[in-house]
Amino acid sequence: METIYNLLENLHQQNNKFKFTFYEIYKGIYLVFMTISDSEITFHHQRQTNMISIEYCYNGRMGWSTQNGNSVYLGPGDYVLHALDNCTDSKFTFPNNYYNGLSIYIDFNIFEPSSLSFLNENLINFNDIYLHFFNHNHFASFMGNEETESIFKYFYNQPQNIQPVYWKIKTIELFLYLEKIDYTPENHLTEYRSEQIKIIRSIHDDLLTHLNQRLTIDSLAKKYLINPTTLKSIFKDVYGEPIATHIKKHRINLAMKLLRETDKTIAEIAKESGYESQSKFAKTFKNYTQFSPSEYRNHNYNKN
Repeated sequence: METIYNLLENLHQQNNKFKFTFYEIYKGIYLVFMTISDSEITFHHQRQTNMISIEYCYNGRMGWSTQNGNSVYLGPGDYVLHALDNCTDSKFTFPNNYYNGLSIYIDFNIFEPSSLSFLNENLINFNDIYLHFFNHNHFASFMGNEETESIFKYFYNQPQNIQPVYWKIKTIELFLYLEKIDYTPENHLTEYRSEQIKIIRSIHDDLLTHLNQRLTIDSLAKKYLINPTTLKSIFKDVYGEPIATHIKKHRINLAMKLLRETDKTIAEIAKESGYESQSKFAKTFKNYTQFSPSEYRNHNYNKN
């Protein structure tokens, strides 16, 4: 059976946009920090018996395709529990081409409860945790909350001399938290059908292709035969922000590129970026970049 490290190293060798650092916290329990700068990754692996992972999104967004063909999307603070013995391939998408998160792997084949001897041996029952979340499914997804954030976020940015001890404590704290929670509709992430995600991605592509146009939600809903409220809700879950906010960022990024790389007038760039009014464009651009379009061009012209 492949080791977790070998699985991750093979993925890195296949795609250098996947980067990771690996630590053994306890015997059979591993902590992995990862960054991904790609739109999609497929994780091919052998069936891993008696092994689970906990995946936490620190920033960026990650779409996870489940065995039933549906997808869930993790944003900052959300997390997933996954049993590796029920699948051999995992497909991940990154709607904004960036993801930063951590994984905690537990290999019950070599995990030794005695490594947690400083705790009452009955305090954490890993068998109960496994059965609680994976008795009927290999996958459980959760929205983050204040308590989970107080656990996960402190895996990051700790002084190097206390990192190992801190990570051990936070790992135990996470297990204790999982012992007490229930998997209810109120705290898990929404699953979307593959056809719904396909429509939202097509709408996203349509919007980016026509940044110079003002496509309305109603017109897109009619074109793609989707309820406007559903469109807005799924789009926000997939891309992490409302349509208007997301497209505004792309328009300003396009304007920044044109200001750096072309001699087009500001009026031409405003129109190409979807703004009929040059004054409105200038105001939006400054709110976003802290510079007027002219100031930005003067500082960045021909800097790629």
